[in-house]
Amino acid sequence: MTGDPWTINFFIVKAFAEANNLWPSVSSSDPDEKKIGSWWEKQKYYHRQYRNGEFEKKPFLKKSGMNEERSNAIFLLLKKFPDLKPPSKWDKMYESVKRFVLRNKKLPEETIKSNAVAKKRRWFNKNRNSYIKYINGKIDCDGMNPEKAKKMKYLLEIVEDLNKDQ
Repeated sequence: MTGDPWTINFFIVKAFAEANNLWPSVSSSDPDEKKIGSWWEKQKYYHRQYRNGEFEKKPFLKKSGMNEERSNAIFLLLKKFPDLKPPSKWDKMYESVKRFVLRNKKLPEETIKSNAVAKKRRWFNKNRNSYIKYINGKIDCDGMNPEKAKKMKYLLEIVEDLNKDQ
């Protein structure tokens, strides 16, 4: 492989997967991640079409640039990370709330006019309550699981530290 745009994007996707244990998301609020996530989704589609012999039936696919070498590279990367998925809605909102808290040094306000900010606060309140129930042994806690609980614990520690500083 060379330093052509396809190869560069492929290695960006690979580095992203290794660093984040997730595939880049097409719905990310980060424009760079969104762009590379969109590129990756298209490449996986072209890869599947190529492997299934659809390139002969659909000539427009030939414009994609997919070939044996690229298809093999995608196959091997997917094989290396068989369980990776794009971030869930929960993970996206968690990251959004965490960024808000770190940037603004406070929790989002519920009464603020911005619906997006109020939504972050409602998400935080709901998940804080689910986390508390979860660590106290309640089984059904709105989808709270060990991975989410670990993240909520971290977010609550950030909020607690900010409150100490005020």
